[in-house]
Amino acid sequence: MGIMEHPSLAALIGEIIALHIPSLNKEEAIEAKLLAIEQNGLWIEYMALAQAALEAANVKISPKTLAFFVPFSSISFVYGSVASPTLSETLLT
Repeated sequence: MGIMEHPSLAALIGEIIALHIPSLNKEEAIEAKLLAIEQNGLWIEYMALAQAALEAANVKISPKTLAFFVPFSSISFVYGSVASPTLSETLLT
C-alpha cells in the first residue's frame, strides 16, 4: 500500500487499498486497486469481482480491465499506510 504523510484517498489513487464492503465480504476487508474517487464513491479494480462478472456473463476474457463503482454508503472502512510508526500496545506491556 502507498505511504501517505496525511490521510488522503487521493494520495492512494493507483495503489492497492484495503476496504471493508459487507455486501462483498461480511468477514474481512478486501484488497483492491483504487482507480478514481467521485463525490459519491470509489472506482476500484477487484479481481475476484471481475472473475465473478466474467463467469456470470459466460465470457472468458474482457478486452479491458473491469472497474467497479462502490458507493461510500456501502463501505464500512478504508485503510492505507501513513508515514509514521504503529505500535502494538498489547506487545509493549
